[in-house]
Order: sequence, then structure tokens, then C-alpha cells
Amino acid sequence: RFARAYVSDMLDFSPDSYKVSQVQAMSYMVPELMEKYWKETSFPLPRKQLKVQSQGQTLLITQVSQSKIDDEKKNVDIFAELVTANSKISSPVHLKLTLGANQERMIRVLEQKDLTASK
Repeated sequence: RFARAYVSDMLDFSPDSYKVSQVQAMSYMVPELMEKYWKETSFPLPRKQLKVQSQGQTLLITQVSQSKIDDEKKNVDIFAELVTANSKISSPVHLKLTLGANQERMIRVLEQKDLTASK
């Protein structure tokens, strides 16, 4: 459930909810990953760019698989499709997350890799 919600927030480019969703996703990242993500995504995107980028896209998560690394970490592979409302064309997404818990036992994203292009 955590991985699905996290990816849904991270890939929400709706002009009405983008900032809140991005902040929510970044709140689960370890500080180093959040800093890197902030720079790579040029957060926040201007509203005009969001309107062009979102174009009624819907994220459909098709598969989530997890594997235990050790007692404290798990890898989670998330496969999804970004579907545009006015088109039958979809864009595949494959993300690999490494998850762990902090001292308060809250789940944190330790590492994130976009493996979409490696197919």
C-alpha cells in the first residue's frame, strides 16, 4: 500500500494537486534522496507546464513486487502505465524503490531508480 500511494503522489501532475502530492512523496524520502529529487525535477513546476504535462493522465499501477534485502530493508518494483484520457497510447513506468524504516518505525524511501528506459 505504501509504495502504491508514494508513486501515485510522485507522478501526480494535476495542476490542482501537484504541489501537495509532491511534498507528500518527498516527505517519505531520506534527506539525500529528497535533495536529489528536488533538483532533478526542478520542483515546483510552473502551472503552465503542469497543464501541458498532465493532459488528463491517469496512473494505472499494474504490478507491485517486493523482495527482502535484509531484516531492515526491502526492494519494491512498481510497474505502471501512464494513460492519457484522449488517446489509447500509454507510457510504461518501472520504478525500483529501496524501503526501510526510521527509528520511529515509519517507512522511508532510501533509494529510488527509474528503470523504465532499461527495457
